[in-house]
Amino acid sequence: MESTKNADIRINNRKRVVNTLFRQGAMTKRDLAERLDLSLATLTLLLKELKAKKLIANGMALDSTGGRKPLLLEPAYDVKYSVGIEVSQHELRIVAIDLGSHVLAKEIYPYGMDTSREYWQKASAVAEEFIAAHIKNPKKLLDIGLALQSCKNCTDHQELPQSRETGLNLAMVQSCFRHPLIVRSSAKQAALAQIWGANHRDRFVYVSASSALGGAIVYDHRVIDVELQNCLFGSLLLPADSFLQSSGSPKRLEDFCTVNALCAKTGSDSIGQFFQKLQDGDVLCKKAWEQALDAFSILFYNLHQIFGWKVVAGGSLSPLLLAYQEDIEKRLAKMAEGTEPYTSYVTVSDLGVHSAAIGAAMLSIDRFLETGFNDL
Repeated sequence: MESTKNADIRINNRKRVVNTLFRQGAMTKRDLAERLDLSLATLTLLLKELKAKKLIANGMALDSTGGRKPLLLEPAYDVKYSVGIEVSQHELRIVAIDLGSHVLAKEIYPYGMDTSREYWQKASAVAEEFIAAHIKNPKKLLDIGLALQSCKNCTDHQELPQSRETGLNLAMVQSCFRHPLIVRSSAKQAALAQIWGANHRDRFVYVSASSALGGAIVYDHRVIDVELQNCLFGSLLLPADSFLQSSGSPKRLEDFCTVNALCAKTGSDSIGQFFQKLQDGDVLCKKAWEQALDAFSILFYNLHQIFGWKVVAGGSLSPLLLAYQEDIEKRLAKMAEGTEPYTSYVTVSDLGVHSAAIGAAMLSIDRFLETGFNDL
């Protein structure tokens, strides 16, 4: 019984060492021991095991005030790689990352979501070409993460259901791919990528502005109910007295601040074309974007009022939101007048349109760093 308990402690400590180094980067043995509250003797034994698996190596020597120079413990990020795919209504996005979630390659293809087998066979072929071009040793590839902008009741590839929201037969999708798939909703995966990209934020609300307006809630560095569908922020009704409301049926946020809404209102074939027309001063696009900024500001303000947390915005519209962040801040400051001094609480993700694909790739990385490395 005692030996079993000691073995469990050893396994847990080994996992803590791996997760700390791969998530926080290189550090000295002494720094690592202090961070994990482990003795140097215990840590030395654990590091010997991990070095034998080629997960960790000695790095550069640091300056010393006396005695032997301390060496950095370097995580071997290239031991495994992962690929993430996001399929939206307009595009297919693919990224490859290493164990440190560093992006090695990324591509965008003009293949919007389709439920047919032919579409998914093409998507699989594109993914295989991408893998062949960017991952030289296929044995180092973990599973493929797949993020869908509309994904209800998505589970792992072992029990792929049919998505009632998209009508997509996920078992059929898996049959088109040579590698196992892990399927999740796109906004949840984009939020996961944001946690890794800004790990100082232990709680925030993530807003994904793409073909739809979804999101996720992050608490204690974890995405709440990551297996379930996106938060449906786009379905929220605007206040009856909102300046965006007009006669007729009540308006929803998704009627103003999604890719679909902006393209439909301005006759644009894609969000790229909308961006270009907006830059060229198109009157219709300028009006639609001003309304979108108003709708975003209402959403951000209310989310902050409800949770009291930071709001992080990403998705296909993040490049535009970043360019117009000052305009959003002015709107939020005006909405806060008469309450308390305004302090900025909105951040636009710097991961761009690939954030959900990056998050999808991280699924396999997370699993490997939790338990998978033991199989090396």
